[in-house]
Amino acid sequence: MPMTTALDYLIFDYSEDDEGTATWDAMATVRAERLPALEQEVLQVLCWAERQFPQQRGAIDEGAAWDFDLSASDGAGHAIALDADLHASALRHPPVASDALLTLSLTLTGRSSFAEAFVQHFAVD
Repeated sequence: MPMTTALDYLIFDYSEDDEGTATWDAMATVRAERLPALEQEVLQVLCWAERQFPQQRGAIDEGAAWDFDLSASDGAGHAIALDADLHASALRHPPVASDALLTLSLTLTGRSSFAEAFVQHFAVD
């Protein structure tokens, strides 16, 4: 039986559209000192998806296997510029104040083959 990977910060809510496209939404809020651990978890999910379904990321309605949307905001709800570079396994954003409260939101979408693999690997519902 394949090993599953536990997630500490990301708790996903699942939904599915009429065409069977799976969507998982997760949001996590942390203090600045915990941000590196949260970022690492987000990258773990995204880099896994890229490794398992290489060059298959894009618009689902155009035939891609999976896609994601990632955003960040500060404690006041102001958007923070955030870029995910999966080839470098890095999230890039402006410097964060040491006392900041930050929220990262991740939405994953995928076709059935992606959904099955994701659920099995990360043991999400």
